[in-house]
Amino acid sequence: MRDVKPGGLGKAAMVWSAMPRTAGEQFRPFARELGRTIMREILREVPVYARLLDGTYQRTVVGYIEQAILWAIDDVGDRVPRSRGTQLFRRLGELEFEYGRSIDHLLTAYRVAGRVAWQYIATRGQACGFSTGLLCRTAEALFTYVDEVSAISVEGHTAARARSLDTVAGRRRKLLAAIVADPPASPDELAELAAAARWAPPERVVAVALEPGAERRHRAFPQLSEATLVDLEHAEPRLAGDSAEDLASLTEGVTGWRVAMGPRVRLGDAALSLRCARRALELMRRNVLAGPFVRCEEHLVTLCVSSDQFLLRELCTRSLAPLAGLKGNQRARLSETLLGWLRVRGSAAELAAELDVHPQTIRYRMRQLHELFGDRLTDPERRLELELALKAQGLLPVQESRE
Repeated sequence: MRDVKPGGLGKAAMVWSAMPRTAGEQFRPFARELGRTIMREILREVPVYARLLDGTYQRTVVGYIEQAILWAIDDVGDRVPRSRGTQLFRRLGELEFEYGRSIDHLLTAYRVAGRVAWQYIATRGQACGFSTGLLCRTAEALFTYVDEVSAISVEGHTAARARSLDTVAGRRRKLLAAIVADPPASPDELAELAAAARWAPPERVVAVALEPGAERRHRAFPQLSEATLVDLEHAEPRLAGDSAEDLASLTEGVTGWRVAMGPRVRLGDAALSLRCARRALELMRRNVLAGPFVRCEEHLVTLCVSSDQFLLRELCTRSLAPLAGLKGNQRARLSETLLGWLRVRGSAAELAAELDVHPQTIRYRMRQLHELFGDRLTDPERRLELELALKAQGLLPVQESRE
């Protein structure tokens, strides 16, 4: 596939132009016969075409082959080669992709055509008294022609594939945006977008929020199946799907990315799953949740408590008001002890073991806490508020927790 010049067939035509015009004209009457012979051999050696091409279409292809032969004959002896057929051969490559075939079948057909044409020309040329030198130049032109049309068809196939990938990728990104939109797109619109994107919608879906690391060169992302919609180019990269294999590959860790996996929800609730995942990402950035991978379903309490910072501040301010007047270290120690007591609800010895301090220290701190909080420590509802407030302190941004 060498010496292909943009916009036409170059080297083969130049070789043909160096040959006497009479050499080409002697073959003009045999163009149709040669076309049929080439077609017959292609159908024999490339069975896929024999299965796919009916009689009418075969006659059409024979016409294309005959036209290509006539173009080549026209270039014989012409000082200004016309080099036509570029669009035809590019289109043949595009059609192979559009019909879902690799380019290999078409390239094999070209090689068969070149071989058959050479056998035909060699036999006819000798009968017409062509010299050995002329036959050699004919062979060079013929096989260069095969190389060039092959390269042009490969370009057409590659371009068609690139356009298709761009189109399908764009449709899949648009579908993903519609799925995680708030409010979500209508079921009819989603069905239409899914069909255009070649995506089979699952009943339930997991939305995943992603955040790239600072160094692009250290980033790696697994190859996911077509069952998962991915948009890494979005300002807030995300994906959605329910493929067990794809989700497992994310669970194993993705180099250079933070990954927060939202809860599995109905397809129509994908926006809620993504919202939860983005909240988890925020907590990962602040080291509240340990990354680089977090599954939201394992941190529902933390995510619930941290969902509204205003209410969170109000809860901390009101519930922990008795600790507000204490110095920093004393407040931290009593907060730790109170949270431990609320969790363990055991003896001083058990809590001491939990916090790794002396039991007498625990008894002293608990007396302080009873003095500060009084009956709140015996009221079940107030105890719940206290536990949530103590846990929530670490969920607020640093500057807000100091208010």
